[in-house]
Amino acid sequence: MPDYPVAAPAILATQAEIVHGWDDEVIPCENSVTFARLRGCTLHLVPGGHRLDTQIPLLCELFGAFLLRCAASTSTSGITGSKQSAP
Repeated sequence: MPDYPVAAPAILATQAEIVHGWDDEVIPCENSVTFARLRGCTLHLVPGGHRLDTQIPLLCELFGAFLLRCAASTSTSGITGSKQSAP
């Protein structure tokens, strides 16, 4: 997109997934395919346009599964949300 300031922003998160509509009339899905390939992200191409407003149940399912994977990854890496006191 010519007016967008950064064509390929860096992903600072340790885990990321992309959801893109096959029929997106604003951003071609090929852009997300390229971006996901370059960043090593999981890409979900789903039926729908730019807003994906017809896919809310699927989006909730994908997001829930993503959060479970993040939580599992965090628990296996030893990272917790609470501070531990020094011995």
